[in-house]
Amino acid sequence: MGYLGDVAGPALVLPLVAIAWSGALSATGMATGFWSLASTRLGFGIAQAGAYPNLTKLTRNWFAPSNRTTMQGLVASFSGRAGGACASIIVGTVLMGALGLGWRATLFCIAAFGVLLAVALRYVLRDRPDEHPWTNAAEVRLLEDASESSESGGAIRYSRDPAALTSLAALLGHMLLSAFANALYVYWIPLFLEEDKGVHEDLHGHL
Repeated sequence: MGYLGDVAGPALVLPLVAIAWSGALSATGMATGFWSLASTRLGFGIAQAGAYPNLTKLTRNWFAPSNRTTMQGLVASFSGRAGGACASIIVGTVLMGALGLGWRATLFCIAAFGVLLAVALRYVLRDRPDEHPWTNAAEVRLLEDASESSESGGAIRYSRDPAALTSLAALLGHMLLSAFANALYVYWIPLFLEEDKGVHEDLHGHL
């Protein structure tokens, strides 16, 4: 998905992946068994995988090097972590609780917002500042000068050097264990407490 952003540009790929994951989310509500559910979730994951690499490319094109790390942190914190933390509130408390929607209707509603997001992204995003009608010449020149002064020389070259492969394997291992820990704390520990230890939550939200 990141390579697709390199070829076609993140301004095109990000709206497409938003539509793709919205479609997969809608299909989740129409799943009739294990394999159809697993297929829709796999499609959702593949589509969503395009978000971070293409946002990273936009950050590189649109922000000076001194601000890029800050922007990446804000995206990860507020869109990734905070977004995930708010998902249960939006789904359970607002849509299903306050509005009384069923779980399928809730998924369709969220998917509709995803399509609206894709439309907004397609209207607003451009791959580079010089392509956007809202930027002026001084802003474009400022970003170009800052980027040129920080470039280290060319694109990333993939290597078969054992040290480079070891670093890549360690990075992938870290991401796998990090994702596993998220699933463990959010899903499996509450299930363990409920089924093995007999801890139940009452209607008021107390254990």
